Amino acid sequence: MANTSLITLPIELIHRILNNLDVYFINVSVRKVCKRLYLFVNFYNRYEFDLDLLSKSRLKIISRFIQPERITSLVLLNRSYALEKIKFFFSLFDINQLTQLRSITLGQFDQLKDAEFLQHLTISNLVSINIRSTSADNRNQLPFISKIMNQSSFLRMYLAESYYSISLIPWTNPCSIIYLTIKSCSLKEYDLLLQRLPYLRTFSTGEFIIDKLNQLNSSPSILKSYSQLMSLMIENE
Repeated sequence: MANTSLITLPIELIHRILNNLDVYFINVSVRKVCKRLYLFVNFYNRYEFDLDLLSKSRLKIISRFIQPERITSLVLLNRSYALEKIKFFFSLFDINQLTQLRSITLGQFDQLKDAEFLQHLTISNLVSINIRSTSADNRNQLPFISKIMNQSSFLRMYLAESYYSISLIPWTNPCSIIYLTIKSCSLKEYDLLLQRLPYLRTFSTGEFIIDKLNQLNSSPSILKSYSQLMSLMIENE
């Protein structure tokens, strides 16, 4: 069997490899290996920016190589870097040109004004959102959630690390979500979700709460069959 060199692989395979590499490493190392990889990196357009992993100095360097429309995923946990780095990121990358975002991961924003930038993001191609907040009060993110709920492309929501009340989430009717993960769910909330999410195929919850005295009587529609659901995962310990 003939030996195969990395640089002889087709561009599709090279891009699959780049999917698993850090954005900084791709642009300061991979692109400098040879002319062929330089060209392949220039055509790559599926960048994920995790601000926990990128210092301000590195952000400034890679901003010289990457146009905003080549970024498809943002991780903004607002954890180790606070709001200053988020603001610095948007000083380098025009928020109006982030037109190809498909995935967003958010942390906690304590003030409504801190989350205002979310309303300016282009979300017409957004497929997935992951909210990772340990706060019991997540109302500052609800305007953004309401906005993405109206997008037909929106398919996946991950709330496994967030304390969200199902009844407070502005579910549209019908909602296009096919995959939902939440931290906890009561029987009544489960019934509500199945009514509001006609395309839901996979549902996962870390805890399923049943009030044996009240919930069976208060949720008469729970006896109804919801044929859209194909997979149910409950992780109660």
